[in-house]
Amino acid sequence: AQLNRGKLLQKCVKIIETFDPKKTTVDSYIQDAPALQDKGLSDIELKFIHQVFYGCVRYQKFLKLFVTSFLYRCPTNAVRSEQGLYMVLAYLLFFRLEELGVGEFRQFFTCGYGTTTALHALIQYALDVEALENWVKVEWCKVYDVKYVEEEIINKLQGFALELKPVLEEVEYKATGTIRASDSTLMPTKDKRITSPKPFNLTKPKPRLIPEPEAISREVKALPVPAHIHSTSLNEVEQQKKQRLAEEKQKVAAKYDPEDVPKLASAARRDGSELEELARRLEADRMAPCTFKPKIGRDVPP
Repeated sequence: AQLNRGKLLQKCVKIIETFDPKKTTVDSYIQDAPALQDKGLSDIELKFIHQVFYGCVRYQKFLKLFVTSFLYRCPTNAVRSEQGLYMVLAYLLFFRLEELGVGEFRQFFTCGYGTTTALHALIQYALDVEALENWVKVEWCKVYDVKYVEEEIINKLQGFALELKPVLEEVEYKATGTIRASDSTLMPTKDKRITSPKPFNLTKPKPRLIPEPEAISREVKALPVPAHIHSTSLNEVEQQKKQRLAEEKQKVAAKYDPEDVPKLASAARRDGSELEELARRLEADRMAPCTFKPKIGRDVPP
């Protein structure tokens, strides 16, 4: 079974990215490359990978200049991690398109490997003569002959411009969802059939009966003035207060009788002054036998 175009491109990119010319030669590496040990590869696929690898190594300076200029010209679309893929596609586009054919190149270019917006910008850049002359032609002419660059590279690719236009439009539609005509106007595209949602035929619930809110009366009703308010005076009220206070004091005094209060033993303890007096007397009795009093002589001046 043959590999699809995307996996075949991955094999080519992996071979190119893992090759180190400082460690091995081209021939010895292509024989021992781990990516080519896959038993599922047919002879035609192995031959294709070999030719792409040898071609990318042969035109390495040319392809690196093109990819580098593309990264600088389209920094928003180009992905730096996909430089190996850009080298392979640029090699097929510039050097093997006539042999490969536009139909086969289209299958490689639209296989889904790589960022669609970056591939769209890449093929646009390759087909834009003015952009190539401004960004990379001068550097190409430092490595190759001017006549070879103009006739065999740029003009030869322009001869396939009409055949590559459907490829460009297909990639553009995948990348942006629209197609631009040659005068940079948007071409009408076929309207997509949009699914229109329809509501489900569900049983509608019966509306709930909401009771009417109760009316809140805002009328303020004051209570009538008691009749005894006018039958008393302030003096009588004060006398009643004093009488109630005296009765309350009598009740409290009867409730807490002084005889019922517990007596504490600590109340009969001696205080500090009495203990000091006893200590002083005891010291005086102890020192009573001591009657010796030496005579204190006067100090004789020298």
